[in-house]
Amino acid sequence: MKQLLKHLLPIILMASLSSCGGGGTIASGGSGGTGISTGSIGGFGSIFVNGIEFDISGATLFRDGIQIFNDNDFELGEVVTIEGSIDSASGTGVATSVTYDEILVGPVTTAQGADPDVQPIEVLGQTIRILPSTVLSADIATMTQGVFVEISGYYNADQEIVATSIKVVGATTIEAKLFVDGVDLTTSPDEFDSNDLTVLLADLSHVTPADMVQVTAASNALAGTTLTASSVTVIVSSSPAQGTEIELEGIITSFISPSHFFVNGVEVTTDGGTIIENPAGIPIALNVRVEVEGVINSSGVLPADVLEVEDDSEDIELEVFGQIGAKIDPDTLVVQGTNYVIVLGSDLHGSSYASLNIGDWVHIHAEEVSGEYIIEELELKAAPGGPEEGEIEGTVTDFNEVAGWLVVNGTTINTDSGTVFRGPNENVIPSASFFDSIAIGSTEVHAIGAYTGGVFEADDIRIDD
Repeated sequence: MKQLLKHLLPIILMASLSSCGGGGTIASGGSGGTGISTGSIGGFGSIFVNGIEFDISGATLFRDGIQIFNDNDFELGEVVTIEGSIDSASGTGVATSVTYDEILVGPVTTAQGADPDVQPIEVLGQTIRILPSTVLSADIATMTQGVFVEISGYYNADQEIVATSIKVVGATTIEAKLFVDGVDLTTSPDEFDSNDLTVLLADLSHVTPADMVQVTAASNALAGTTLTASSVTVIVSSSPAQGTEIELEGIITSFISPSHFFVNGVEVTTDGGTIIENPAGIPIALNVRVEVEGVINSSGVLPADVLEVEDDSEDIELEVFGQIGAKIDPDTLVVQGTNYVIVLGSDLHGSSYASLNIGDWVHIHAEEVSGEYIIEELELKAAPGGPEEGEIEGTVTDFNEVAGWLVVNGTTINTDSGTVFRGPNENVIPSASFFDSIAIGSTEVHAIGAYTGGVFEADDIRIDD
């Protein structure tokens, strides 16, 4: 087993290319925003990542380094990085940017055999592991040698790619994030190996073993298992800023103990205060998929507030928020062009197929079963932009008394003349006394109100003891 180094590509960090003429460095680092979420897209109607519903109406969207202007260009299962604000208590967030960058685009070099454990599919000489939850754009049997595919996912500790989505694409520029096993500078051209692939470039003096590199090549540049690259760029990683709230999905790639490990290169710790969600009782170990929530500390470590251990045997799950566009008797709702089936056991929160109407806004949790999306849970919701009741509790990180706002858990809370202000003893106090009592970084508040357009409007707010 190959135990990868701690710097295994932190996909939660945005990367910017700074190379020309065949080599260089990708500087990969956090932007210092209030929150970063990285994970596979689990639903639409906003974007659902790691169970958080992100409002992306004001976000800048990027796909493979190019700005896009339509979230329809993102697809289920693709791993994205979202920067913005996160309110874990309400399960919502407001995105300022959404970034997708595939891990691999290239031709299949070995088709999957009858037993994928014995002969998994390989793309550019890299082993691809497919799970029941992997979103496939076509039957795996059609992904034969030479077919170009685009893969999103994560490297595991065995230097295999665990795919969250695989999409068949036409022949296109080859792009790949690869680990360097060894470099030979005595050949002409220079070469390095990555699993079953050999990469050639005139000058690889900037590359060393164990580096992760971004490789670009022409669509016809692969001959057998040898790729003649047009550029090879080293990826250099750095951690998000202290105080950044993180929602991280990934794979344990380096393991010290069940309470100290690395997920996609990010150092994670747990303690007695960590909420661990592990209904299947899966041991915390190398190559286990997890979701982690927490805030980066001064050492660049992510102490986990919540750790969820994921079950690789689970099928595709999907969340969607949107209007019912049609009803197909006796049990099917059409939302955003996709059919969702109500079955015995679907939790409709008091609604029924008969009571649901075309035009209703709904939030659906569904699971793919034999090619159909079966509704596990459905809730009627207010139309977007309408108020949604909620509560926020946490430490004040910024405020403006004149404008009447404060920031808690990365969410802006607005107050006005109708807001009731309370002190620690629940007694009503003037707004001026309330704001005079705030010390940034230490004062905790509890606000009751409603979300409107991604901002929380407080009806009642108190200073907690």
